[in-house]
Amino acid sequence: MTTEKKGAACASKATPATPLEIKHTSEPFIRVQGLCMRYGMSRGAIYNLIALPEFPQAIYLNAKVPLWRVAEVEAFEETRRAQGGAHGKTKRKPATAARTAALESVGVAV
Repeated sequence: MTTEKKGAACASKATPATPLEIKHTSEPFIRVQGLCMRYGMSRGAIYNLIALPEFPQAIYLNAKVPLWRVAEVEAFEETRRAQGGAHGKTKRKPATAARTAALESVGVAV
């Protein structure tokens, strides 16, 4: 009778694990977390961006994990820059009377 543990014996007889065969594509993918880091935005803001019709379609890894091709995201960025910035035309708040007076006193037209 041996005093060797059953699990240890099985582990010593096991063949070394071989790495999984993963097919690499030439196009890397990016997840929502990657988009958050890329743009410096919250997840909610990213989902608002994703809702735009111009944003590339997601490829779903499974029912809950969307991925985007980095090349398509970069193309989206380029078209947004060509249109005059990430947000297009910026909206300004209407100036209050006090703010208008202060700006006019330093020579800024409102």
